[in-house]
Amino acid sequence: RLTEKLARRLDGTGTLRVVASDSRSQRQNRERAELRLVAVIAAALVVPKRRKATKPTRAAKQARLDQKKRRSSLKKDRRTTRDD
Repeated sequence: RLTEKLARRLDGTGTLRVVASDSRSQRQNRERAELRLVAVIAAALVVPKRRKATKPTRAAKQARLDQKKRRSSLKKDRRTTRDD
């Protein structure tokens, strides 16, 4: 799972490189890089919830059809009729 999720961040040898140069102190930069590494790995290990397919309710279907009928009749009323 990790190699699949982090494939873009791995180099040719399969190494994950995390860099931090926020501070002038090497120790602080190393600590920040370690924290970033932990965050990246934790984010990659999160299993997304599976999407559960749902269907629209009967009331939702009926409301959609009613709206279509109203819209249709509105457009129909706008048309000019030909008197022959």
